[in-house]
Amino acid sequence: MARLLSALVALVMVAQTAAFAPSSWVSTRSTTKWGARVQQAPQPRTGLAQNECLVVMSAGSGMGIIIAGAPASGKGTQCARITEDFGVVHLSTGDLLRAAVAAGSDLGKEAKGFMDSGKLVPDQLVIDLIAEKLKSDDCKTKGWLLDGFPRTAAQAQALADTGAKCDCFISLNVPDSDLVDRVVGRRTDPETGDIYHMTFNPPPEGEIADRCTQRSDDTEEKVKVRLEQFHDNVNAVVDFYKDVKTEVDGTAKPDEVYTTIKSTLDAATTKVPAVSVPTSPIEGMKMGTSGLRKKVPVVKGDPMYLKNFVQSIFDALPKDDILGGTLVVGGDGRYYNKEALQTIIRMAAANGVGRVWVGKEGLISTPAVSAIVRERGAGAAFGAIVLTASHNPGGPDGDFGIKYNTGDGAPAKELLTESVYDFTTKITRVLDLEDAEEVDLGTVGTSTVGNMVVEVIDPVDDYLAVLEACFDFPALKALVSRPDFSMVFDAMHGAAGPSAKRILGEALGVPLDSLMNCVPSEDFGGGHPDPNLAYAEELVKVMGLDGGGMQTAAAKSAPDFGAAADGDADRNMILGKGFFVTPSDSVAILAANGKAAIPQFAGGINGVARSMPTSGALDVVAEALDFSFFETPTGWKYFGNLMDCEQYTPFICGEESFGTGSSHIREKDGMWAVLAWMSVLANANPDESAPLVGIQEIVQNHWAKFGRHFYVRYDYEAVDSGAAEEVMETIRGHFASIANEGDKGIMFGGMKCNSIEEFLYVDPVDDSVTSKQGLILSFVGGARAIFRLSGTGSEGATIRLYLESYEEDVAKQSANPQEVLLPLAAAALEASNLAALTGRASPTVIT
Repeated sequence: MARLLSALVALVMVAQTAAFAPSSWVSTRSTTKWGARVQQAPQPRTGLAQNECLVVMSAGSGMGIIIAGAPASGKGTQCARITEDFGVVHLSTGDLLRAAVAAGSDLGKEAKGFMDSGKLVPDQLVIDLIAEKLKSDDCKTKGWLLDGFPRTAAQAQALADTGAKCDCFISLNVPDSDLVDRVVGRRTDPETGDIYHMTFNPPPEGEIADRCTQRSDDTEEKVKVRLEQFHDNVNAVVDFYKDVKTEVDGTAKPDEVYTTIKSTLDAATTKVPAVSVPTSPIEGMKMGTSGLRKKVPVVKGDPMYLKNFVQSIFDALPKDDILGGTLVVGGDGRYYNKEALQTIIRMAAANGVGRVWVGKEGLISTPAVSAIVRERGAGAAFGAIVLTASHNPGGPDGDFGIKYNTGDGAPAKELLTESVYDFTTKITRVLDLEDAEEVDLGTVGTSTVGNMVVEVIDPVDDYLAVLEACFDFPALKALVSRPDFSMVFDAMHGAAGPSAKRILGEALGVPLDSLMNCVPSEDFGGGHPDPNLAYAEELVKVMGLDGGGMQTAAAKSAPDFGAAADGDADRNMILGKGFFVTPSDSVAILAANGKAAIPQFAGGINGVARSMPTSGALDVVAEALDFSFFETPTGWKYFGNLMDCEQYTPFICGEESFGTGSSHIREKDGMWAVLAWMSVLANANPDESAPLVGIQEIVQNHWAKFGRHFYVRYDYEAVDSGAAEEVMETIRGHFASIANEGDKGIMFGGMKCNSIEEFLYVDPVDDSVTSKQGLILSFVGGARAIFRLSGTGSEGATIRLYLESYEEDVAKQSANPQEVLLPLAAAALEASNLAALTGRASPTVIT
């Protein structure tokens, strides 16, 4: 429950304890206008993160700070440092109540009954106590540090009624499991007041250990009662302070927690006005399925181009999310990204964002962005601005891309992207802090820009934690250590490089010389960072294949397993020794083997989906294994609603364009696919003394069981947009003819076409309709050809022609797909008149 503000009065009973070891947890997200926290079915509360809160307030000439939160959240350590640095008076409601209990006052006697039973002290008791203290001269002149209050809307209103104005609200996030461990293990020295923990910070043996005691409310049963009541009260406080809130990860080391807190408080005391810069609309800012992509000279050539688009994103988002909220920014490291990131950070500060998380060197892979948004700080971020053009070339004359992901970590849905575009057409000003100093992106740490905290973070930490929850890393490490197993991974000089070194190299023990092109480059080493047989030429050659996916003599000495990722690390290609795995086969094989091979699916798979142009290999598996199956338009965002529906998760999905993933995040995930295939390999090879079962054998065994879908894609890139539309209209022109012919069909290239349809998708979750997603030509015998215009390029249009046929006969399954599908290609090209209309005699790329 991401950016919740609250103060559990039970926290008043919490001793001043430092943060202990972090752990992973699950966060929930409430629905907002743009689906920022989509949740289609109610989710059970399982290990939800708790939020401690710091509220900074003006009180007389001093600053007022309130710390509250769940038991054992480490606020005591932070209170001491804040008091020292900011000179405020520390008022702990816990200490005040305990003092009243010790004094035997009427208030103390009444409070003791509640405290001993593990229940919250009633509002009025706490309000009366705090109101009197706030009247003191010290609090008025020095300011205060109020500990354990407010926890309810009534308390927040009572505090506001004293005249205190809230300037900043900081929420520290710690998971339930950590909090219970911290409380139950806590001990107090009654003579010194020192706090110990039996696991993390045990008392010295002997006299001190012997006299340490456990508070009556520090039991698992009682702390769970207090946490449950905390959940019940927290939302009302969130609404009260929503305009001034910021979150801090309370599981970090105490020094790291305080660095963030201090930066936030420093920023709160220095108001920096935003500059309103006049501008006017710039044409051509309509996003495609993967955001806005333009040539670098277009974006860089006009100083207002990027600013207009970024401001339109902020204008389209709910102000409640932006003001004081947390935004993730980063990208794939391509040319012009670092300059653009500095602009985005300044504009975020000018628009009221409370905190930005930016990857070191500006790098965060697209799947890592989704993981950070969903998991860091218990899902504290309201969204992310991602600078990527995915698999497109980089460099001064290459492509630049920018997109927005919502608070569930998913690409923005059409409702939001259309709103952003609408704002670009009527924009008159942008908000910027033009004189702000640049952020040092090369060093992990915290700084401020205006009133906003900027945290440069490690781009792999949160992502690795998510993947560790999906896979059996020891089993994968054992596979890597086998003397008869070797592998190679190609990051193609993109954002996958840091992840590959950390996950494959450090965590799993893959030799560093097996990790190719893992140093990110602004122009991707002069290459085209698209993991396919044509552009991943270096890897393909190493794996003993030619550009058509056929085996070469080098296959005998090739590694057993090879993989590649694209520029932003969301796409993948899987190869065996002299063997190419089509993306369509890949998702089908992972679905078929998921329950047995991948711990994430140990309880079973409930739903699978593929994009419409992807082959029917997944359909066959879904029918055989009784999975809920869906066919969606191309674009990962269409999988999001299905993933968020509890009845369909765990969930696996994929696209023919080398995208594979699951419901662990809301983006396709290249590294996830690599680890999933390694898991299938490990599962197929339980006996290390037996000969290695390789990729080719696994795939061929799958074909023997489910049949083979021969599949080839022709890409005609940078085609004149008008000519591309003519091709599509030519095919549509056959609608009437085929309807009139009925069962007779129409002959194209010697093949009988018995159906032509235009794909239309009705979302089964929200009933939204997406039309004109591709033209499907079905032929007698089950073969099909699909024409679709792609929106992922930065100029012209790309016509994609997908060819597919099905073969059950094992004896025929080893044929060359390109040869098998040549007659179908000829028929499709005749039906479309593509060569004559575009002037293209052959495709740019065949995969």
